[in-house]
Amino acid sequence: MRKAGCFLIYYGIESGSQRILNFIKKGIKIEQIKRAIRWTRETGIKTLGSFIIGFPNETKEEIKKTIEFPKKLKLDYVQFSIATPYPGTELYRIAKEKRLLLTEDWSQYTAAKPVMAMENMEIKELRRLFRRAYMNFYLSPKTLLCNLTRYILPVLKAAARSTLKAAISYIKK
Repeated sequence: MRKAGCFLIYYGIESGSQRILNFIKKGIKIEQIKRAIRWTRETGIKTLGSFIIGFPNETKEEIKKTIEFPKKLKLDYVQFSIATPYPGTELYRIAKEKRLLLTEDWSQYTAAKPVMAMENMEIKELRRLFRRAYMNFYLSPKTLLCNLTRYILPVLKAAARSTLKAAISYIKK
């Protein structure tokens, strides 16, 4: 894939908790996830992992484990979503059955805001953990340093070169 031009693979990892992976019937083990990411990184292909938090019976500890998992995997990028029970899915059936739906206004079903109550946690806490998930990954010293060298330094270097060329051109006139 790398030779053919693949530079990034988006993985729907979903959770860092085996119990949650089993609950959503992901059909994969944590060890398989670790191996797949390691192999991908070894080929030089970048990795983006997608994670979901806020399943009805998920605990705060399981969410924290999911938030930490991307750093352990050494992913390049992450995306977090809030579990959203879309109509026609098993999660919707469970949420309806357990009376967990907070709204049936489909315009609110964005995967970025809770529309389903949790059995073990207040929605306010889920929102806080959702924000923390992004900050925990993207504001970690390792990620900040990597992004500094990957994006910011090349831009500064290009700006300095351009400024220097303009100054030299001005001086020659």
